[in-house]
Amino acid sequence: MQYMIDHELYFIPKLKAFYQPQRFDHVVSTAQLAYAIAVSNQLSGAKAFLAGIFHDIAKDISEEESQRLYQEYEPNPLPVEKYALHQVVGTIVAKNEFNLDDEEVLEAIRYHTTGKAQMGAIAQIVYASDKIEPTRGYDSSNLIALCKQQYHEGFLAVLQENYRQIKKKQHKITNPLVKECMQYYLGENYGKN
Repeated sequence: MQYMIDHELYFIPKLKAFYQPQRFDHVVSTAQLAYAIAVSNQLSGAKAFLAGIFHDIAKDISEEESQRLYQEYEPNPLPVEKYALHQVVGTIVAKNEFNLDDEEVLEAIRYHTTGKAQMGAIAQIVYASDKIEPTRGYDSSNLIALCKQQYHEGFLAVLQENYRQIKKKQHKITNPLVKECMQYYLGENYGKN
């Protein structure tokens, strides 16, 4: 897969066109980490890699275009906070522009920012990988090692760290999916303001 990226084979040139260069570095790092975590847990490295490399595919699309795509392709569009819109639109772009139809991959793209209750293994891995990949600029080596040892335990640790950071910055958790995810995995006292 790295060879494919380095030599811009297959769908990589089209994929790169959706990303700013720095964001492409982030998605490649996320994809590589997701692959490593999946393989070390005897799960599909290919699915984890695909979800990782596509997870921010809609991040650099304008808000206006994102809203248009969301309204056009989502059967029952609900209000989505600006920071989470790209995850929903990302599934639309992955399906329509790249013919991705694997439900595990699409779930991972759709919930990589907010999470949700009852996430599948690939979705948990991509959620964690997005938050702890090495280009983020902090030492996440302990979390990476935990994810490689047991992806679900690592996911829970990343989720707890995410919650700590939200509280440290005194942000309110307003997104219902974030609340649902925190409460489902960490307990009913998490995700409350």
